[in-house]
Amino acid sequence: MTLRTPDGSAYAVLGPEQAPAVVLIHGLGLNQAVWQWMAPSLADRFRVVTYDLTGHGASAPPKGPPALKDLSLQLSSLLDHLRMDRAALVGF
Repeated sequence: MTLRTPDGSAYAVLGPEQAPAVVLIHGLGLNQAVWQWMAPSLADRFRVVTYDLTGHGASAPPKGPPALKDLSLQLSSLLDHLRMDRAALVGF
């Protein structure tokens, strides 16, 4: 099930709540669906977070011209929203 942060980021979370967190980050032009086969297998041992980058999939578009900084701020905001102070990042 896709959830949404107050700033419009679409995300999903799988796995045990107390497990170490893994965030799966898709490539530009894609969306979190690229992880549909990998996320469930990781969720046996990890708290897996997938999300749509700003302007991708079901996430809100950027407020101005897109910038790399916006993507890092989005990830930071998502982790704050989920109250995660640590996570392994996996992506392309």
